[in-house]
Amino acid sequence: MKKVSIIGIDRYDIISWVVVTLFFLTSSLTFHGDTINSIFGASGIIALMLIISVSITIILEVLKGHDKLGEIAGYITNGPEALCLIVGLVHSKIIFAASVPLGSNFANPILLMFAAIIAGSFLPVIKTDWKRTWSIILLSMFMAGSFFWKFSTLFRLEWVSISLILSIILYRMKPAERNYGEEKGGIISRYRLIPAILFLIMAGYFLDPLVSFTAKNSLVPEGLIGFAVLSFMTSWPEFRSALSLIRMNKIRSAIINIVVSNITNLWLAILGIIIYLACHV
Repeated sequence: MKKVSIIGIDRYDIISWVVVTLFFLTSSLTFHGDTINSIFGASGIIALMLIISVSITIILEVLKGHDKLGEIAGYITNGPEALCLIVGLVHSKIIFAASVPLGSNFANPILLMFAAIIAGSFLPVIKTDWKRTWSIILLSMFMAGSFFWKFSTLFRLEWVSISLILSIILYRMKPAERNYGEEKGGIISRYRLIPAILFLIMAGYFLDPLVSFTAKNSLVPEGLIGFAVLSFMTSWPEFRSALSLIRMNKIRSAIINIVVSNITNLWLAILGIIIYLACHV
């Protein structure tokens, strides 16, 4: 079994930091935005990504002997999406509120594949219960994308009804974890679990406004903000979680992490739409 870094930082985090900085810097220079604020914002995003990486690693190390580690990780790593949803609802922006969790349904499988390649486990990840796994992932992606087909109230109600039924079916279909009889607890004190979760939530809370600030100053085109930035940035915990789990040789848990995350993203969007319609219709 490969040793998992307690700090949870490696060269791939550093590469992602460079990519984030170059993305906003290039956009700022291309569209004549505020370069200084763009770099400042990118640095803040990098700091939050660092907090997320460390928090995820601590949480997984403490819980690594749990029978349903992948499912628990799937819920925990949806914290940033949930917070972005709340921010969107507070500002009565349902498209923004729903687009972040729904966009993450596309980012999650891409990042899972990236994590599998990095960990040298691409084929095992692809082959593990592949019919069930990819049926769930592809259907959850289809439902996420179908939300943007129409924006009428009637369509949203239809989408909520169909998505709720389908998501429950997908949840019941999810692969079973097989971590029974494995070691209990990690080398990190359990007392660090709650602080790690709080730091993860805090990072998710500040991630959305900070990305928005950086996007505004770098003049990133509107169409790229939700899909190319927010969705992938809020899915970074899923990437870190999947990579850590694969390195722990818990491939099935890594897959279930992404499956549960995608299903939870549908639930978040459904809940957000119901709250929005209840307050505005």
